[in-house]
Amino acid sequence: MHAPWCYEDETTEASEFMLASAIDGALLHVPSLWTWEIVNAIAAVIRRRRISVDRGREFLDQLGTFNFRIDPSPRIADLPRLHSLAHCTI
Repeated sequence: MHAPWCYEDETTEASEFMLASAIDGALLHVPSLWTWEIVNAIAAVIRRRRISVDRGREFLDQLGTFNFRIDPSPRIADLPRLHSLAHCTI
């Protein structure tokens, strides 16, 4: 997972624009799995000593101020359709 807002050495013009939009209250759409992915990504970069524990907390606190719409998890009944989509067989 790429999180340029957290890894200051990886910011781009596009990521800075997205961050400014988030700060201004833009609605950010993410899949339900995203919450687990972002926590895991922060834990991984802390383990690799790319950021401090405090910076990880600050980043997660900042995310908590943004306007996220977290899509619901798919229903079990949707799995065959999702499998077909993953293999482009629909």
